[in-house]
Amino acid sequence: MLLGTNALRWAALNDFASVVQYIIGNGVKVNATDNLKQTALHWAAIRGSVAAAHMLLQNGAWVEASDMNGNRVLTRSLILVLIQSYSQLVTYRS
Repeated sequence: MLLGTNALRWAALNDFASVVQYIIGNGVKVNATDNLKQTALHWAAIRGSVAAAHMLLQNGAWVEASDMNGNRVLTRSLILVLIQSYSQLVTYRS
């Protein structure tokens, strides 16, 4: 089901929650990993795809999943928030 797991990660990355639900509903494992051991929830966290992340979590995604470098989903989410906050602060600084 490699094609399905790629589609799940793509839908998560692009915040297509209804597509995430459809793919999971058709048998793709929510915690399937890619070659970097990242799950769809990692991909959603990297992009800040809140609706897709919510759908993944409702379907049993592991929030404590770690990739091959030990990066957890929560770490990815925190990094995204920090980058967004920093960007806003720099914008208002000028």
